[in-house]
Amino acid sequence: MLISSLTMPPEAFAHLGLQKIHMTRLGRFVAIAGKNGAGKSRLLRGLESVVSARTAERLGDPQGCLRDAMSWQANIDAKPQAEHVPAWQAQVDVHTFAYAACTEFVQSPEAEAFRLLNFVPKVLELDDPRKKAFGDIATRSKDATSIGHREFHTTALFYIQNLISEYHDVTHQHFGGSEDEKLRIEARHASFQELITHMLGEPIRRQVGTGYPMIFGLLLGDAQLSDGQKVMLQLCVALHSQEQNLERTVLVFDEPENHLHPSAVVDVVKAVYERTTTTQIWVATHSVPLLAYMSRIDPMCLWYMEKGAISHAGKNPEIVLGSLLGGEDGISELRAFTNLPVELASVRYASESLLPPQVIAGGEGDPQVTQIQRQLALLKRDLALPILDFGAGRGRLLEGLAALIEDASGVVRDTLDYYAFDEYRDSHDDCAAVISEHFGTDERLFHKQDDFFAVKDKGSISVVVLTNVLHEIPPRVWVGLFGAGSLIYESLADDGYVLIVEDERIPIGEKAHENGFLVLDTVHLKTMFGATEKDISEKQFVADDARGDGRLKAHLISKILLSNVSTVGVKKAIEELRNTAKREIKSLRSKDPTYKNGQLHGFWTQQFANAALTLDE
Repeated sequence: MLISSLTMPPEAFAHLGLQKIHMTRLGRFVAIAGKNGAGKSRLLRGLESVVSARTAERLGDPQGCLRDAMSWQANIDAKPQAEHVPAWQAQVDVHTFAYAACTEFVQSPEAEAFRLLNFVPKVLELDDPRKKAFGDIATRSKDATSIGHREFHTTALFYIQNLISEYHDVTHQHFGGSEDEKLRIEARHASFQELITHMLGEPIRRQVGTGYPMIFGLLLGDAQLSDGQKVMLQLCVALHSQEQNLERTVLVFDEPENHLHPSAVVDVVKAVYERTTTTQIWVATHSVPLLAYMSRIDPMCLWYMEKGAISHAGKNPEIVLGSLLGGEDGISELRAFTNLPVELASVRYASESLLPPQVIAGGEGDPQVTQIQRQLALLKRDLALPILDFGAGRGRLLEGLAALIEDASGVVRDTLDYYAFDEYRDSHDDCAAVISEHFGTDERLFHKQDDFFAVKDKGSISVVVLTNVLHEIPPRVWVGLFGAGSLIYESLADDGYVLIVEDERIPIGEKAHENGFLVLDTVHLKTMFGATEKDISEKQFVADDARGDGRLKAHLISKILLSNVSTVGVKKAIEELRNTAKREIKSLRSKDPTYKNGQLHGFWTQQFANAALTLDE
């Protein structure tokens, strides 16, 4: 990844009027949403200044920047009244900024310099060389190579015409130029054709007789390119004329929907993403379709700006949608406009329930993470709290907890002694990266029980956390999951707890196992773990409702109660769940046929069916 993290201290970017910018674990997509004036464009300008300062020479010797800054500062100290002091101070600032750009502002696994291209074509009507004087071809082609040139709609076709003509001249049998010139033009032509073919799927050809460039069998000016293709054509010229390759480029789009139809923007971003491997795409946008596409590809890419501050939205897009659409009313109006009635909601939920569960990503600002932190605080001790993240996935829990701890000026490793377990290795690299970021090593992630106990003692963990995990595990293994000999039971200290966190109304259906999914609420967990009123009063069984609406719930369950989990208890809990589902379905069928009620009806219908299937086993 070109930029894995970006830090912009306010004192170094005072002219931008931003609060401290700290963005971590960045991927190939970085989507920044927010209202007008929130600071999106200013952040991108700051990013451009940072990348521009990271030249190959400076990256090779960052200390040289400090030496230069100190040299200019020495001039100021020696002659503080000199008329050149403002110019000298400007040099101090330039070299100090360059040093920070190379060492602090950007974290990147890339040792070599990379480039940034801020590209948003504002005009799609391309000037045609056939309608201009012949002498304009060379002039406008040269304009395209000028540093800072951005009006590529006026130069793109001229640049291509000139390139094609030069190539034809040097490959003609009567070419009288030097061999070096011939090789240089052939190389430029080949690199451009490679770029065009990569982005548009076909090279530029030359029409015999006229010498005009052609694509898709038509003259370039008559090819009826789509808006997206016109943008990609200008992008290819922009990259080639500025001697850049799309690979190893930070490509910036600042509110492209102001000038392009949203579908064209999505087409361009999609093409760049799919046809490159190292290009990193930063987009500041109000476009819901573009945000939807980018967050579908990478749920971690979404960031939200407000009043000059940025926060990670991740898989929590409601804050972004609320901002872009005008709050909950706007979201409701969008749903009405897109005609999502109760029938569609129920059908969609049922369809989703035939598919495997989606990987949930996110972290910072996640109400479930805040809820977990609140529960862990009940168990806080003088030393770092040993926790085991069971079914850790991508490491969302650690990422979110770390953000909360750091926001409170705490240190993660002083607060948590974190370990992760996941039977599956699909998200190993993502989870390992989060752990390494906060603990300096990924040797806290395990995929086998024996590997865990080869490192950790039995009874060494205070809390085992299951976040949105239990409903994905087949009920037939619940007894073994919590019973003696299991990783959960054996890892817990005698006074330890299991923390089960679930979205009690999962919004997207899924087929987590052969019988779908089963989401247990407080009453069902109380039955399965054999908890009594006495256990509740003694804090052996504690329920927490994050928002007071019965949606996001956490249950803190003492190790003492784990031995109560039995085949009979599990069956009783599922029978209770089936009865709950039946009551909810009957209630919903007497209510207004809204989208929300349709979604709930789909959820409880699945709960009822899945419980019945499980009980029939």
